[in-house]
Amino acid sequence: MTAYRSREKLEPSESDRETDALRDLLARMKRLRTRVALPSRYYLGAATFLIAAVLCSAPVLAPGVMVYLVARAQLRRAWREEHRKKGVSKEWLAENIRRFS
Repeated sequence: MTAYRSREKLEPSESDRETDALRDLLARMKRLRTRVALPSRYYLGAATFLIAAVLCSAPVLAPGVMVYLVARAQLRRAWREEHRKKGVSKEWLAENIRRFS
């Protein structure tokens, strides 16, 4: 009778193997969800938030960007003209106006 019990412990029953298989499947699915599904939800949520923020701020940002670009061009032009009159070469002004502004 002792040999029977030890063999029973070594060989799990079919229901035990099925239970182990289900546990393994659930563990693998949980790892898959945490590795793939959950981050993609976060990225999707962040992208949706970013799109909504851009759409809501576009009426304010678009004119602001245009005003900034025009003001920057005027500032560059005024700087270039002022230093050209002081004798700085055109090549140096053209090269450095984009580098430092």
